[in-house]
Amino acid sequence: MDDKQTKKNRRVAGPGRPKGSANRVTADLRTLITESLTVAGGVKYLADQAVINPQAYLSLIGKALPRDYNLGGQDSNPVVVKIIRFGNENT
Repeated sequence: MDDKQTKKNRRVAGPGRPKGSANRVTADLRTLITESLTVAGGVKYLADQAVINPQAYLSLIGKALPRDYNLGGQDSNPVVVKIIRFGNENT
């Protein structure tokens, strides 16, 4: 096959998914999770899981919170770290 035939048979790709929009599978999965949470008891179920299974609950919280959450560190709100040593008081 020469280059002319190859170029002739190519299709032009569509624009694809708009930037920032959710993948259809991701959107469907979120819907399923939301519906299953409603069936399981919603807020009460999550509150119960915080006590019964705190590791899984905190993992979920960690995934739900924004990744670039800023807790301070600006000039008007500095972050202060205080190290307390236990045991030998001479160190």
